[in-house]
Amino acid sequence: MLSLYKRKIIIQFVMKKLSCILLITILFVSCKIIDNEVIKKEQTIVLFELIKGGCYGTCPIYNISVDENREIKYEGKRFVDAIGTYNWIMNEKDFNTLNALIDKKFKADYTHNMEVQDLPLTRLNIKNKYQIKFKGGCPIEFKKELKQIEMLLLKNANW
Repeated sequence: MLSLYKRKIIIQFVMKKLSCILLITILFVSCKIIDNEVIKKEQTIVLFELIKGGCYGTCPIYNISVDENREIKYEGKRFVDAIGTYNWIMNEKDFNTLNALIDKKFKADYTHNMEVQDLPLTRLNIKNKYQIKFKGGCPIEFKKELKQIEMLLLKNANW
């Protein structure tokens, strides 16, 4: 026959095990409940994305995009004034100007000067339809349009 002391120790041991099992069960059930909740984030369409790549020197490296809700996302990586990720909303007038410029000028895929090694890559993604890529220089007219777009996008930057 077990002594009173040994019975007490066995009961404490069993109680600890049961409480651990209960705690683990509660955790699994709560995780399962959270797992079953569907959290949907609306997907927005990116209208325009500009990606500036690096070179062997100090070429600015950054990404900037604008979506259909006029939200601009900027990510400065290296050799830029603002390093980090920033978001802001573009005013409606500038947004309409940007859309008109994009619709008028960017209607096809285009690559230029891609074989050069040490020139920075510039890539434009337009409405998930067209992609323009070039290294280093590009035609003067295109360069002016790109500068105008950059000015519109960065006009009200909040960094």
